Amino acid sequence: MDDAQMLEDRLLRLEGLQEVHRLIAEYSHGADKRELQRFLAVWHEDAVWDVGVARFTGIEEIAMAIQRQWAAQPVMTHWAANISVDLALGSTRAHALVDTDTLTQLTSGDWLQSAGTYHDVLELRDGHWGFVERRAEAHFSLALAPGAQEEGRDRRTDSGRSEHPPVHVREERSPGGR
Repeated sequence: MDDAQMLEDRLLRLEGLQEVHRLIAEYSHGADKRELQRFLAVWHEDAVWDVGVARFTGIEEIAMAIQRQWAAQPVMTHWAANISVDLALGSTRAHALVDTDTLTQLTSGDWLQSAGTYHDVLELRDGHWGFVERRAEAHFSLALAPGAQEEGRDRRTDSGRSEHPPVHVREERSPGGR
């Protein structure tokens, strides 16, 4: 392989890594902001989304699944961290591990804070990177105590102290969780 080809391959790898990181962020933005087209744009048509308790195959099933999540969870916010991407030089297939912390409000008004890891496979097809599989591994969910949050803000008294007692959590381990 000559130097020019090596540089081109290295540049394509860097562009691929950047695109994988962008897609990981776009997944969360689309889900949290309830932007269906933005959420669906990260997937290839035949992708698989495995949320742990159910598995959805193809863009139509994925679209229906996220809309059901939105109906059951009026608020969700994802934070992605510890993103590790494996993309070999010259490859069009990437594997990623992404830790996630998610704050979710249920239709009952209850709040959950959950942690887990996404196991991702992404591919470059026809010049476009996208998820071919995203599998969620839940580590645990913590139910926030009732009254811990009022309309999403902490009310302060004139003394600067909170009107509410500190947030207490009730741990609910998922099957196979740590």
